[in-house]
Amino acid sequence: MSGDFWKSVGIVGILSIIAGLFYLFTSSCFYFHSIYSKNKQDFGKVVSGGKKYFWKYFGLMIVLFLFAFIVILIASILSGILIFALRSVLVLAILLVVLIVLGALIVLIKYFTSWALAPYFLIAENKRIIDSLRNSFSLVKGNWWVVFAYGIMLGVFILIINIIFAIIGFIFLIPFGVLSVVSGAEVSGIGFAGQLIDGIFSLIVTFITVPIGIILFKNVYLDLKKEKGNGKKEENEENEEEKKEKKKVKKSKEKKKKK
Repeated sequence: MSGDFWKSVGIVGILSIIAGLFYLFTSSCFYFHSIYSKNKQDFGKVVSGGKKYFWKYFGLMIVLFLFAFIVILIASILSGILIFALRSVLVLAILLVVLIVLGALIVLIKYFTSWALAPYFLIAENKRIIDSLRNSFSLVKGNWWVVFAYGIMLGVFILIINIIFAIIGFIFLIPFGVLSVVSGAEVSGIGFAGQLIDGIFSLIVTFITVPIGIILFKNVYLDLKKEKGNGKKEENEENEEEKKEKKKVKKSKEKKKKK
């Protein structure tokens, strides 16, 4: 029994890893296609572009995962220490733990929003992972709430799509339930059918929401780049004007000295 259990766990684990790698690869392809959509691309070019940036994108996801893991680990350790130290004052311990959890959540939201545009620097500008995170942080700075609002919008959209497909999946399973009631026994394969339908719909939801999210944030990335670019251009123009004014003042002083 235990052997079969661990065998099942191993199979599920391997399938989860394969599914995760496939998700990251398709995301890499979507990013490449979205960024270079102005160029004519066939399926082969998109796949080739996805392969080119896959390991860098994979590395970026690992860095983000490790950051989240460390924040959660620190919050968990602090919570455990507080509960142990203040076990005699449980209400205070729980209150402090809630504050720690909220603090960890705020840190994660703050930095993940600031790093939301890192994949575009990684692929569009071929930056290194750390440089992509740094450039994304710099670009989002001053527009954090705008990027956060887009993230909320995307999250709500994903939630609505998931609810719609959950309802469709439930409707698909109704015939199995009716047969169970009529026959008075559980219909063979209903569990497998439910898992299969759930897996198919999850895949459909992924292929709907991921490209939309990538395109949405690509436009945010381009808009902010344009905005920052215009800001620098205006700053340079102002500096040039200042230089011209200084030159004029200098020339007028030189003329006065000559007189």
